[in-house]
Amino acid sequence: MASGMISDTLLLKSPTTTDVERKVLPELAKIGGFDLQEYGLAMLKAGTNLAAKSDLDIVEGDAKSFDMGGTSVRIGQVNVVDLNEVYERQAAIEATMKSEAEKNGYDSFLLLATNILDSDTTGFFYGKNADKLEAAFNQKFDANHRIALPGVVSRKKQVVPPLQKAFEA
Repeated sequence: MASGMISDTLLLKSPTTTDVERKVLPELAKIGGFDLQEYGLAMLKAGTNLAAKSDLDIVEGDAKSFDMGGTSVRIGQVNVVDLNEVYERQAAIEATMKSEAEKNGYDSFLLLATNILDSDTTGFFYGKNADKLEAAFNQKFDANHRIALPGVVSRKKQVVPPLQKAFEA
């Protein structure tokens, strides 16, 4: 149970973390006789090994589709402890996003690479309406076609609502 809560709440750092989880998880660690921070970080790091994942696994492993103002938007998310692992594979990841978008009829595809240690995200985008993404987060894509999303870790609470608003404006 503790492992599931650690994963779901990014070790209590996610904005989706509830007060109950903040109370229960330390108690579970006490009952289980383990250090919550040490175990939690080790567990989260183990789940971020991108070397064992294909580009398709990275792009589609945790992806959901949304209708935003009549536009089909696919949003994937991958957790990492070192964004350089994603940067090194960026060209192949972007090619996979393009292929999946064309194959499945997505107008836009956003991949969120979330550094779980720093609680920051870098976004990669393919498709129409990149301007909507920039407007939603008041950020611009850099020369490497990346958009910095500091403090963003939750697709549900921090990405979808502002994007929905930008697409419907």
